[in-house]
Amino acid sequence: MAGQKPIVKEFLLNGAEGDIFCDLFTFEAPSGMERLGTLFVVAELKGAPKIAWGVPNLITSAMRRTYFEKADRRPAQAFTMALKEANNVLMHEISSGNEGWLGTSSFVAFILTEQSILASRAGSKTVGIWLMRNTVRSDIFNADSKGIAPFSSLVSGKIETNDILFAGTSNSFSTIGNDMHDLDEIYRVVQKKLTDRSASGALIINIPAKEPAVNPFAPLVNSKLIPTNLNPVTKISNSVLFTGKLTKWFSLLIISKIQTLFERISNISIFRKIVININRNPRVLKYIYKIVRSGINLRWTAPPKSIVVGMLLIALGFGLIKTATYAVNLIKQEDNKPSPAVLEIEKKIDGARTALIYGDKKQAAQLLGEAQENIKLLEQQKISASVLGTLSSSWIEINNQLFAIKNVVSENILILKGFPIPFNPKKIYLSVKADGNSVLTFSDNEVGALYRFFLEDKKGSIVLRSKKGGFVSVLRADKSNLYVAGRDGVTLYNEEAETFASTLPYENKEDIIFGVGLDKFSLLGDAQNGQLWKIALEKEVLKNTGAWLKKADKATVGKVTDAAWDGKSVWMLRNDGIISRYTNGVRSENITLTNTEKDFHADSLELAPGPYLIVLDGKAGKIIRFTAKGVSETQYINKDIMGATDFTLSADGKVAYVLVNNLVQKIILE
Repeated sequence: MAGQKPIVKEFLLNGAEGDIFCDLFTFEAPSGMERLGTLFVVAELKGAPKIAWGVPNLITSAMRRTYFEKADRRPAQAFTMALKEANNVLMHEISSGNEGWLGTSSFVAFILTEQSILASRAGSKTVGIWLMRNTVRSDIFNADSKGIAPFSSLVSGKIETNDILFAGTSNSFSTIGNDMHDLDEIYRVVQKKLTDRSASGALIINIPAKEPAVNPFAPLVNSKLIPTNLNPVTKISNSVLFTGKLTKWFSLLIISKIQTLFERISNISIFRKIVININRNPRVLKYIYKIVRSGINLRWTAPPKSIVVGMLLIALGFGLIKTATYAVNLIKQEDNKPSPAVLEIEKKIDGARTALIYGDKKQAAQLLGEAQENIKLLEQQKISASVLGTLSSSWIEINNQLFAIKNVVSENILILKGFPIPFNPKKIYLSVKADGNSVLTFSDNEVGALYRFFLEDKKGSIVLRSKKGGFVSVLRADKSNLYVAGRDGVTLYNEEAETFASTLPYENKEDIIFGVGLDKFSLLGDAQNGQLWKIALEKEVLKNTGAWLKKADKATVGKVTDAAWDGKSVWMLRNDGIISRYTNGVRSENITLTNTEKDFHADSLELAPGPYLIVLDGKAGKIIRFTAKGVSETQYINKDIMGATDFTLSADGKVAYVLVNNLVQKIILE
């Protein structure tokens, strides 16, 4: 790259529809690996399903990890090894039956190092690299790959200053002629061309000219370590100006010898400490400067022997400064190298990404779990915040993909306070009155009262039935009434009159811990007897019509923390995280909730149309949507609902009202 960093412009457009997907990747060498240059990848997928759009990212991750794995590898060696890793990914896709869309897709990978390019192509030939030098434009690949060939042949060449490289689809550059040399004009034409397609991607890379040095010692003269007026050329008389090149030669000779020696002893810890202390101590640097200056200010009228000694002193002084700088930089480079522990974590995160793309969620979860534990260990070792931040961000990204995590916004719609009686709401229930008004009803398991909040009017009122005997459930009875299941019986609440009506006492002081209901009757869970009692509403009168379960089940009913009813079946959430489904009084299945994180805890259950199982994890601040078979589809996360005790859903299942202590948070579930 002729000593100058290349100027890279990216042009990428992916339409919402269409069967073409493009992606661009640029990775600069980490500190200490500058000689490996910059890695670029351009990909175009045609006819690939959306689930495969992560393949370019997977290929590139494998290449980047391998290419920048070791600083002592030559670029060609590192690039060849990186291509092998990329081929492993491609071969896996082909063996998985994706030969069709891979045959029409194209991948180009290349590296730019000092004055050279190495490139390779896989798949079709729709993506290429064009080199513009002076007035000539040429395709560097010509016709090297065919069909679904993997990365095989390597193309290499020299790069000169003012060269322009195009990497992308041929269509992206079809309007650029050989007579077009102005970069701004090229950028404008390519940008306009991209808007003509549903998806396209391109890289335009310009190799700028090297900035000329002021003199052989310009890097030192401009350094903050030495005053700018320290210029050997101006201090030496005209009679010895010819010795400038000789002085430089001596200096370089001394530098090379000292650096060779330093490389051998730089691993000695005490020497490393000395070098670092010298670099940090300005007095030492000033002393070196005095030595150099004394050599420069020698009286040059002395015999030739003195001149030689003076030149040696100058060379030695510059050699010492150069070597000290080199030493510190080398130590810094070694310190910046990723530790084996960091590389292992990156490997596991990349492995999880691979497993996720291939649909192996179990393997992805295992690798992410191991990576998380390793990150926690690194935190205890006081690793730099930037390294930990990068690892944590990568981990969160893949973890969110694995568990379909969405960060949602909540709205605080209500603060529960100022009640005329001791009232501590534990349950929340959303109902819609006959007149269409939506009402949130809150119950306390210690006090026999309800707090009713009208969402449209933003007003609320408390209705007291008894200071003793709290309520465990509020259920729909019919268009005008609610069932309120309490400790001593079931009470009917008239929504039109906004008052309690008749109460049906329990016959044997049953231990009612939950209730479910939908039109005309409710089912009350009796933990003591392991039974569900059916309470019916007949002509505005409550009646106990007997046991609903064909056979008592204490083991299940005694573990229930919440339940829901869909008109045919009762879905009972147990404290072990299993949902037991009963239909017509008989258990039809036990459902284990899967694809969740290790710390998942199910606190409350609601049903949404589908049916979908909507579960609240109050400790983690999550609402999770499961299929009817218990597979997690989406996790909605919001820190404002951490510590929630209950929630309720709108009829369409798209809005959740979450009870968090004395607050109610509204969340849209999209």
